[in-house]
Amino acid sequence: MTAQDPRRDIRTLPQIIAPDPAVTGRIVVLDCASDLPFPVFRVYWIHGMTKGEVRGAHGHRLLTQAVVALTGAVRFELDDGAARTVHLLSRPDQFLIVPPGLWRDFTALAEGTTLLVLASAPYDEADYIRDYAEFRAFRGAH
Repeated sequence: MTAQDPRRDIRTLPQIIAPDPAVTGRIVVLDCASDLPFPVFRVYWIHGMTKGEVRGAHGHRLLTQAVVALTGAVRFELDDGAARTVHLLSRPDQFLIVPPGLWRDFTALAEGTTLLVLASAPYDEADYIRDYAEFRAFRGAH
């Protein structure tokens, strides 16, 4: 496995806790201008996943994403064509930056998981690489 790329580390966001102890909910703030290394052009979420459900299985040529497990937990695997890294997203105050040029697979670890995705560009099917052999060729892997 290759050395960890700091752009792929899990980052933690601040939480605002109400001063009134009767208020139990917390506010998590993501300031796109300072917390993300890209402008956000698209936001979507995948919700209602069943435990063990596997999604992803693609790469992007140019798109950068930030992913957050709003509910439940996700095992997020990133592959650069030579090595895989595994990241656990299990807190709504943490996110993972997924730069372009990485294959991604993720597995819901809890029933009803919701994954929020902030993307650096509008949807463009031409940016997707959906075949792993094509992805390895794109990365120059042999």
